[in-house]
Amino acid sequence: MNCHSVKIARGFFLLLVVTVGIGIPSFAATPPSVPSEVASQTIKGEVVMIAGDLQVVKDTAGQKEVHVIMDELTVLQDVGDEATSFNVNEATQVEGTVTVGDTVEVLVSGDGRALSIRKTQ
Repeated sequence: MNCHSVKIARGFFLLLVVTVGIGIPSFAATPPSVPSEVASQTIKGEVVMIAGDLQVVKDTAGQKEVHVIMDELTVLQDVGDEATSFNVNEATQVEGTVTVGDTVEVLVSGDGRALSIRKTQ
């Protein structure tokens, strides 16, 4: 191999290293695409219906307490409006005990899941 061929080979190798070296950081710097969170909103209104299972619990004195394990919460925002229902699951944060007639604020995901339920005055 003559001197001219070695210089060309080195130049090609250097060009390859620089091109690959520049390309790798640009791929690494690009964040992976993550689907955006479904938009949420806060709904305020009166609880008109709670659907779910009843659970009877006895305390240490033998007294029975009945609790509702919510699956769905229906809220009426304004008189004359149609009531809106929200799915409730174990991930929903519920502050206090919510009963029919209570006024609540419900943080709702874009797909209709209640993220949190809080009683208001």
